[in-house]
Amino acid sequence: MTDELGETRSIEEPSEGGRPDGDETLSLSGTSQKIGKYPMLRMLGQGAMGQVWLSRNPDLDIPVALKILPKHLVEVEPGYVDRFVREARTAARINHPNVVRIYDCGTDNGVNYIVMEYVEGGNLGQLQEARPGPLPLLQAVDVVTAVASALQEAAAFGIVHRDIKPDNVMLDKRGTAKLADLGLAKVLSSDDTEMTRTGVAMGSPRYIAPEQVQDAKDVDARADIYSLGITFYHLVTGEIPFEASSSHEMMCKHVQEPLPHPRTKNPDLPEDLCKIICKMAEKSPDERYQSAEELLVDLSAFRAAHASEDTEETDPSIGIRRRLIPIAAGLIILGVIALMVALKLGPVREPGELANGAGVPAFGEAFKVLGVEIDLVPVVAGDFTMGSDTGHANEKPAHSVHISSPFWMAATETTRQQFAAFADDTAFRTDAERAGRTMTYETRTGVLGWGWKQNVSWRDFGDHPRQAVVCVSWQDAMAFCAWLTSRERDGGRLPEGYAYRLPTEGEWEYACRAGTTTKYYWGDDPELYRVYEWCDNTAVQANVVGEFKPNPWGLYDMLGNVMEYCLDSAKEGKVNGRTVLISDTYRDGITDPFNKNGDGRIRRGGNWLLARRTNVPSSRQVLPPEFSSVSVGFRVALAPAITLSH
Repeated sequence: MTDELGETRSIEEPSEGGRPDGDETLSLSGTSQKIGKYPMLRMLGQGAMGQVWLSRNPDLDIPVALKILPKHLVEVEPGYVDRFVREARTAARINHPNVVRIYDCGTDNGVNYIVMEYVEGGNLGQLQEARPGPLPLLQAVDVVTAVASALQEAAAFGIVHRDIKPDNVMLDKRGTAKLADLGLAKVLSSDDTEMTRTGVAMGSPRYIAPEQVQDAKDVDARADIYSLGITFYHLVTGEIPFEASSSHEMMCKHVQEPLPHPRTKNPDLPEDLCKIICKMAEKSPDERYQSAEELLVDLSAFRAAHASEDTEETDPSIGIRRRLIPIAAGLIILGVIALMVALKLGPVREPGELANGAGVPAFGEAFKVLGVEIDLVPVVAGDFTMGSDTGHANEKPAHSVHISSPFWMAATETTRQQFAAFADDTAFRTDAERAGRTMTYETRTGVLGWGWKQNVSWRDFGDHPRQAVVCVSWQDAMAFCAWLTSRERDGGRLPEGYAYRLPTEGEWEYACRAGTTTKYYWGDDPELYRVYEWCDNTAVQANVVGEFKPNPWGLYDMLGNVMEYCLDSAKEGKVNGRTVLISDTYRDGITDPFNKNGDGRIRRGGNWLLARRTNVPSSRQVLPPEFSSVSVGFRVALAPAITLSH
């Protein structure tokens, strides 16, 4: 329900035979109705922005949250529905571990709805109600860091949330914080009539930024930082900074009254933390952090300085671990590292769970390479069946392989932003830049197809920093790995005997299969590609990494987006009259296979263009080491060092 200050509160069930008091969104005679194709199973909550129901996607057979929007938003706002659909589509492009995903939206008999990821663990507001008083300090820091990371990602898409508050921060059963309601947020680039065209303040009075009260039309991302600062204040003190008897009075206090110093409500707070909160909650937007990225730098520094104070608590009433891992600026992810349950199955992980990047990586734990922002997923040693007896001749025969050492694999393909860090630091020129051409797939004389494009750079392909980098060769990828190894060795962050390199094709397929023996790592149904992979489409460039579901070990895009270079060499030869790949190590019973013979270099996985039926874990091809294309990229591994002698 909604209290006197306009706050949303969850409710367990709708009233029998009708609707909850005060709701004008939808009248129900029971819980058997559907909106679109989505059954309304149980009401989860309601507030000023509508009802939320537990539902189920009948196609994917997964639980989802169904938000039904209030009719008054449509009635008072001409063009609202069209704008809502466009902005929900923009929000749906965001696939980030700290953002509640948007799956669908639509209208059914005049009822507007949005379909979101269902987060089972409740929200931060409920946690505060269940456990009054301040949260453990570093847990609060990690929650705020996670939300700031989500805001950083939203900013890349031009989205301002405008309603940051504890009730909009979901906590899953593992304690991962996820920002909700991005599908109802404001897209800055929209040139249509906005929902704030009349200057009406949107947001919670307890957490609202002063400029939202004064002129809601022109708010930007700094308003979200203010609201997050007030939320932070609430988390570490157990109280909101201002008390008022009405929404109007509360909003006036945000505009006019100085922020009470956090130590007036919790004397034990460190002064460096108070400075961060006070800067977030400055009255003037110009005096605040100007971006989530800027805020994350200070949060990271605070977290690192106070890491020794971390302790572990468990609240059995909520099931949330209170010891949350150190994290740092960039694409920062709040998570709890799952235990590895068996040698052959590897780490059991929730999508996007990643750990800290301080010091030397610990075996079996996730790790972030700071500065380059590469998230590394741990892979344990084990056995698996490599190749296939039923696929292409290049994939035969199926054979047993033993991986003897644990290693880490990058959660995603290397991005344009990550490669830029290397290229800018070293003034590196790729093979394509030096040769003056690369292979592209585009329309020429009215026909879509492959061809050489002259005088281009990897920088010319893509406009988002998290798109997979393409138009780089195997040799370029190796140069990136050598730079990363040198950088991390100089920083004292390399495990002894390990280096950053391309994975061998044995390591690659082992990590791709993630303990599975099916045709794909999700099973045998090719239709599930639309859930897991970017492929079989008419796009002409790589996608943003991590847009789809990961495999069971937390690795994204292993069978789509771009093909990935591996460390191994190979050559083509004739077998039974067919041209196939020849490699000495593609046979049974080998430990840590690595083929050094041949002039070509192995590439694995699928890409955005290939048909889904061909994008399987055993698929393999060979390319010259200097070749580059818009469909080929790479991901790094942190693994035992291998000496090359080609």
